[in-house]
Amino acid sequence: PALLASLARSKEVTALQAGRTLNTGKASFNDAVSGYLLTDARKAYDAADWRKARDLYQNAWDAGIRNAEVAYSLGQSQLGGFAFAASEREKELAEEYLLKAAELDPKMADSYKALGELYGEWDRYEEGIAMYRKYLKVAPGAKDRSRIERQISKLERKARR
Repeated sequence: PALLASLARSKEVTALQAGRTLNTGKASFNDAVSGYLLTDARKAYDAADWRKARDLYQNAWDAGIRNAEVAYSLGQSQLGGFAFAASEREKELAEEYLLKAAELDPKMADSYKALGELYGEWDRYEEGIAMYRKYLKVAPGAKDRSRIERQISKLERKARR
């Protein structure tokens, strides 16, 4: 009901009721319904139901809802919360989506942290260090700052070996 009410109030439907023609596209439709499409995906993600979250976020992405939240959540759900347990293909997909999230919203600090963790798991130490540093730069007051600084030190030691 809420979705239908929202659609009924949309400028597109209002214009049609007024007898005007429309020149709208997929983006306008996606803006109108994205909140409803993402509700179940957010619930699955928050419940750590990674398979369901991945499927729902993938549906949103495929429908054209390509924002940083969707890209980040797709990346994280590929990993199932733990990079060490993911397959190589899942890690590759996670990297792709996490990089896209950072591109879409450079101020989304969690994208950099997730990439730092992923690169550390892949033994790509220099890249991991760079991502962790970006995370701290974007989120200087992060609550996990000391943990991230320890991770940077750990990766620096590994990189010197």
